Amino acid sequence: MQQLAAGKAVQVLTLDREITTQQAADLLNVSRPYLVKKVGQRRRLYLEDVLAYQAGRAAAGGLAGPCR
Repeated sequence: MQQLAAGKAVQVLTLDREITTQQAADLLNVSRPYLVKKVGQRRRLYLEDVLAYQAGRAAAGGLAGPCR
């Protein structure tokens, strides 16, 4: 809401509770094989977990991981 109040464009999306490993990799800006090495052979991940990981990594100043 702060972005909207500041006059910036915002986008509202509906999101599934679970996302594929490819969607998670795209969100985290890492390759899917790299992500699968980190999380194992799961086919789907909870979006909440991926976003929490992303926020923690950003707070720690971590890098996104290997480039594609």
